[in-house]
Amino acid sequence: MAAASYDVDCRPMSDITVRPSRQAYEASWPTRKRQALGLGGGALVAFFVIVVVGIVRQPSSALLILLLLGVAGLATVGVFAIEFAYLRNATITFDSAGLCLSGVPFSRTRTSPAPSRFERATLDFGRGVHRRAWLAVDSSGRPLFWTYADFWDESSVDQLAEAIGASVSGDWSAITAKPAAPRW
Repeated sequence: MAAASYDVDCRPMSDITVRPSRQAYEASWPTRKRQALGLGGGALVAFFVIVVVGIVRQPSSALLILLLLGVAGLATVGVFAIEFAYLRNATITFDSAGLCLSGVPFSRTRTSPAPSRFERATLDFGRGVHRRAWLAVDSSGRPLFWTYADFWDESSVDQLAEAIGASVSGDWSAITAKPAAPRW
């Protein structure tokens, strides 16, 4: 009598954790800075001219103008503080239940079933803003979530993909629309 043959899933079930990469974040800074200046550079120059003209023409409004300038500065610092907190605290963990993102500022822990592949993609946010992202895709081709590639080394994504038995595909040159899936 012939021995029965069974398909057995031999993927490792031990937990694995990956963290954002400071090197990946720093490497993405020139592109992100160029995009930010492209979007807000003209507005920043116009705002500066308005501030100078407003202070010269009507010194009594100088306090209000400086207050607005301070609020804009605080908003900018706040964005960088949130990015730094994400870079320092975020983790993606794989266990038998799937993937779990934790440590994200102002957000609760997020979970997702394990994807069948991670795709490299450049997402189009409109107004000429394109950002590299990792898309986690299930076996039917539906995106489960996406995350900015600015924070994650390719080696970390490769390590995560290997641990869950997923593939890594795609390239950064193809520009695609932002998916409806949640951002991690």
